[in-house]
Amino acid sequence: MSLPTLGLHDDIDEALYHADPASLSSTGAKTILFEGPRAFQWARQHPIHGDALDLGSVVHALVLGVGDYDVLDFPDYRSKAAQTARDESRAAGRTPILRDKIREAEEMRDAIFSNTLAASVLSQGKPEVSMWATDPDTGVVMRGRADWLRAGYLVDLKTAAGQIHPSEFERTAWNRHYGLQAAWYQRILQLNDIDALPIWVVVSKDAPYQVYVYQASREMLELGQDEMHRALELYARCVAEDEWPGLVDDQQIHTLNVPRWAR
Repeated sequence: MSLPTLGLHDDIDEALYHADPASLSSTGAKTILFEGPRAFQWARQHPIHGDALDLGSVVHALVLGVGDYDVLDFPDYRSKAAQTARDESRAAGRTPILRDKIREAEEMRDAIFSNTLAASVLSQGKPEVSMWATDPDTGVVMRGRADWLRAGYLVDLKTAAGQIHPSEFERTAWNRHYGLQAAWYQRILQLNDIDALPIWVVVSKDAPYQVYVYQASREMLELGQDEMHRALELYARCVAEDEWPGLVDDQQIHTLNVPRWAR
């Protein structure tokens, strides 16, 4: 199946979407900008899915109503039988989850729908909408996958370890470059003549599974837009020259200073 280069589509298989070689996602943009083109190229050629991501994937399935998963009757993955069951589940395009973790996922789902604001945000709309658009400045095909899309809002469902109240999650959002992701999704929608505000519904992975709804400030979005343009330009140059260097020059000796935090 050939993938589109424009428009919004709610019938694209997730694995097919992630494997699209002709477009750049916000995750790829973050990798190429903050880890370097070489790291981006490696990640694209060696896709992995670690156990740590499974809980979040199942929470998405429970909350959004899409996505297949298998509950495995094992306490952990130390036994050969457990590892085989996990690998078979993934090979079938499903998400494996251990018996104790499914209870956590269900409690996180219940916490989200017990939050009046979060439940209202998710009360109407469509899940897992794949989006494409071509950046007019660089010719790069951009792609994104909205967890939940409704009139006026693009919702990204996040699961996060530890405290997720504003002063803590602000740090998480900064470190993980969520501003770039928000700007990226907003840009794709604008190129498809759609106005929507990117927001995050965030649930803690730790009891009592607190839930908050966030949006990016104007400053965060402006910085995200700047990062987005730099990533697009860098990617376009790497594709044109077919060269994928490291983040910095590896053919010179770099001087290391005492870090500012250490002083």
